[in-house]
Amino acid sequence: MLPIWIGSGEANAILTKLKAATPAAMTHDLLQSLVDLVGASVLRVAVTELRDNTYYAMITLRINGEDVEIDSRRAMRSRSRARRRAILPPRT
Repeated sequence: MLPIWIGSGEANAILTKLKAATPAAMTHDLLQSLVDLVGASVLRVAVTELRDNTYYAMITLRINGEDVEIDSRRAMRSRSRARRRAILPPRT
């Protein structure tokens, strides 16, 4: 386990979620809604780099039985066999 430093904005977002009193949708809420909408699940988030006081991470999602890695900082590029698919197939 690697301890990380979070800012006051991140701390407030965590506290708001724990209190279940979100005043307005936040970016991470939008991302979670999108993950839920496409029927995906988050398998892991791996911090891969610390550069210039910024954490870089890979997010691994499972979509329709396929694992897809998303670079959380570099324009959200997908790294999987399905990389060239722009539209996800509908959930059945």
